[in-house]
Amino acid sequence: MAEDYYYDQAMLLQSLLRDHKKDPDEALKVLDAAEERVKNNKNLRAKTLRERGDVYYFYKHDLDRALLEYDKVVGRYFGLEDNIVRVTKLRIGDIQRERGNYEKAAANYTDADRLRLTTYTLEQAPVRQGVIIHAAEDFLRRGLADEARKWVEIWEWEFPLERLRGQSTVMRARIALLDKNPEEARKQLEALAKVNPESQYAGEALFMLAELAGQAKDAEKARALLQEIVEKHPDSEFAPKAEEKLKGGTPGESKESKTPDKKELRKEIREKKKDAKDANK
Repeated sequence: MAEDYYYDQAMLLQSLLRDHKKDPDEALKVLDAAEERVKNNKNLRAKTLRERGDVYYFYKHDLDRALLEYDKVVGRYFGLEDNIVRVTKLRIGDIQRERGNYEKAAANYTDADRLRLTTYTLEQAPVRQGVIIHAAEDFLRRGLADEARKWVEIWEWEFPLERLRGQSTVMRARIALLDKNPEEARKQLEALAKVNPESQYAGEALFMLAELAGQAKDAEKARALLQEIVEKHPDSEFAPKAEEKLKGGTPGESKESKTPDKKELRKEIREKKKDAKDANK
C-alpha cells in the first residue's frame, strides 16, 4: 500500500515537471528514483519504465531510447497486468509506424488487440466502429476538436490496427488543423504516407500535405505531392482535384509570382510600340 501511494505521488510530480515546468530531464530523475523505490513490485516498476519511455518518446523525441524502455517492459517482466503490456505494445507499434515499418507496427498492434479489455463479435465490431466514427466526424464537423479527438482515441484504443489503415490518421490531421497545429497534422499525414503508401486514404493524405506545402509557400513540394496522387493513386477521389490544381498553376505560388513585374511589363509595352513604329516606316 505504501508503494502504491509513493508511486502515485511520484507520477504526479513527474507529470508536473514534464507538462507544466517543461522539464523532462527533471521528470526522468523522479522516475529513476521511483523505479528504485518500487523495484520489488513488478507491476509498478513496469509502469514506471513505461512512463520513462513516454518522456523520451513524447517530450524528448528520442525514439531509440523510448523503444529501449518499452522493450524492458515487454521483455523482462512476465505475468504483468494485461493493461500494462497492452499500452506498451501500442507505444512500440506507434514508434514503428512513425519509422515506416509496417510489419513491426502491425505485429505490435495485433499483440495489443489480443489483450483488448472489451471484446466484440464479428457482427458487433463494425457496428461499434461505425458509432465511433460517426461521433468523431460529427464533433469535427461542429468544430469541437477536443471531443473529436476523444472519440478518435477511443477508436484507436479499441481497434489498434486502425492506426495503420489511415482513416483515423487523416481525422487526427484534420483535428490538428482545427487546433491550428499544422506541424502535428503534417507529422500524422507523413507517417501514414510512409508506413502505408497503398492505403485507400493515401490520396487524401497526400492532398492535405500538398495544401500544407502550398500554405508554406513550398510550390515545388506541393506540385510533387499532387503529381504523386495523379500517378500513384488515380482511383482516389482526390486525383481529379489534384489534376485540377496542377492545371490551375503551381500550388503555393504567391500572387506576386503570378503577376508580371510592372517594370518588365512597361518595358515590354515600350518595345512593342517601338517595333510597331519601325514597321510603319
